[in-house]
Amino acid sequence: RLLRFRARARQEMSQAAAERSALLHVPLSGLPPRVEGDKALGDILDVREGRYVDILRKSGLYQGVLEQCAKHGGDGVAAAMDGQVTEYLKTKSTDPEGQLSALVTAVACAKLFAQLNFTGPSIDASSFVDASVEKEAKSLLVLSGEDIAPSTQGAFPLLLSRCILGKGQMLPSVSFCATWWSARVAWLHQSVFNTNIQPLREVAMTAWASLLTKLKESPKSIPETINNSSELKAGLCIEAAQCFSAYYDHLKATSLLQDALGYTKGEVKVTGLLGKRTKYQEKSLAQLVVQCSSDKALLENHRKESQVRKQLAAKLAKAIPSTEKKATAEKEGQAEKKQEKSDGHDDGTQEKKKAAAIPSVPKEKGGDTPDKSAPDTSDTCPEDRLYVSEVALQSEYILENINLDEKQQQDPSSQVSLIERCVVLLMAVFKKKISMSGDAISSEECLALVRHVLNTNPSAESGAKSWAVTMSALFYRSMWEAPDSELSARALGQLEEIKNYFVQEMKATEEVKEISQGLSAFRSLDMFWCFLPCMFEVRMA
Repeated sequence: RLLRFRARARQEMSQAAAERSALLHVPLSGLPPRVEGDKALGDILDVREGRYVDILRKSGLYQGVLEQCAKHGGDGVAAAMDGQVTEYLKTKSTDPEGQLSALVTAVACAKLFAQLNFTGPSIDASSFVDASVEKEAKSLLVLSGEDIAPSTQGAFPLLLSRCILGKGQMLPSVSFCATWWSARVAWLHQSVFNTNIQPLREVAMTAWASLLTKLKESPKSIPETINNSSELKAGLCIEAAQCFSAYYDHLKATSLLQDALGYTKGEVKVTGLLGKRTKYQEKSLAQLVVQCSSDKALLENHRKESQVRKQLAAKLAKAIPSTEKKATAEKEGQAEKKQEKSDGHDDGTQEKKKAAAIPSVPKEKGGDTPDKSAPDTSDTCPEDRLYVSEVALQSEYILENINLDEKQQQDPSSQVSLIERCVVLLMAVFKKKISMSGDAISSEECLALVRHVLNTNPSAESGAKSWAVTMSALFYRSMWEAPDSELSARALGQLEEIKNYFVQEMKATEEVKEISQGLSAFRSLDMFWCFLPCMFEVRMA
């Protein structure tokens, strides 16, 4: 009787650990009632709120691995990491809470790598790893003789995350979420290479095959929190589709996007409607447009979640302006002092330099109005500061958006959920990936899809706007519009706006630590659903 009681207790603990691990995938909305208030949720909430470095500082597993790697150094880093992780997981073989703690450490490492290389804000690597260990870890990320991007940061956390999740068989109580995160980490690792890497492909394909099989054939084997959420199941299909597309299995990728729409009961179609595309067009012609519809229940869930996002966005927006103004003032003060030191006397040269530094205001054809390619943010809501500004189209004859005939316009009250916007964006990315260079029809279809994502984007004030989806859509639209002579000015201006957004990013010093953590969590909410480009890819563009 005692043995049966212990076995039942161990099973209940494993189920509880599995449910809590599922919260690492749940969006920012409220926690499930049965686990809300659980004391063991502390580290999971820390991950969701962006306190990755704090988690690693108090993680026994991370600190133990870091100590052993620093002790052995050089070629012994990989062996020391593997040995320490294996030893730790063996001691937790019958402890579901210990396995959950190891998963949280791995997720915090992966999210920290994503912050450093995808979303920002940047932080000092010395706050979580020694320089010598980081240098050796970066060399261990190299696979198949291919070099990683020189600007890659956070190699040690990514390597440790791979090591922990690679031993998923030693994490039975959280196996589903561990497998899901191992596929994500393989994608993060692949992103630092310019070419596809076979070992990472094998890891990712194996993980996604296992997850999709469980999702379709044995749904009872996955955590209840995920199984009861159509959005999370659709998100899993979307992530898997990105992986299959990256490795050129486009039929499977397209099929998974349709599966995602099946879970959310959404619909996406590309059709032709009568309308005008140019300013001087008199007769309406068939225009390529995208139409979406979303399930009302899903939109209601998004409405509830957007309230939580709105509170977070408002909190961050209030803190960011004062911090940016202070940093700008300090830089200007330092520049003035440096200028005064360099110039001991004023012979008129200083005034000439200032006059030469002031750029002339460009004029539009046919008038004296200054160029308005840069958007005026003086009257925008504070939450807009969290997002990249969208550059308006300045064309003499092309309209910003297609002007459809009144009878064929979509109901303005209709809304599109986040899942449908992600599906539309990925349809454009997949189409562009397989289209031939110079294929004007495919290019126009891809642009129609990505423009639809931006046109249906909620306002920043609503709280439903996704930072990752917005950033991805603006980046891909700019890359695809650049070859067009009429659209290239807007494309280059948008890429410049994205670059400046990251260049002017505030540093995560102790003074703004809390703001930095909130920004990282806010930006990474949907980053795995939209083919978010990494920072070095943006700089290359």
